[in-house]
Amino acid sequence: MANKGICYICCEDGADTDDHVIPQGFFTPPLPTVLLTLPAHFSCHHRLPEEYVRNLFSGLGQATSPTAALL
Repeated sequence: MANKGICYICCEDGADTDDHVIPQGFFTPPLPTVLLTLPAHFSCHHRLPEEYVRNLFSGLGQATSPTAALL
């Protein structure tokens, strides 16, 4: 695989894939045509499960927000 630059997760050189900053699983079909991606190592990209990101985002919402309660 080609070197895509610095991995945004571990900050080391040699990123070999692109990671969706907001995982595709957060969107319902049809997916947006343009999603933000950043260079990452495959191993870093798959280190944390999507559930971790869901929990992180839900903690940022207000406790009374119905959207945050669904996450």
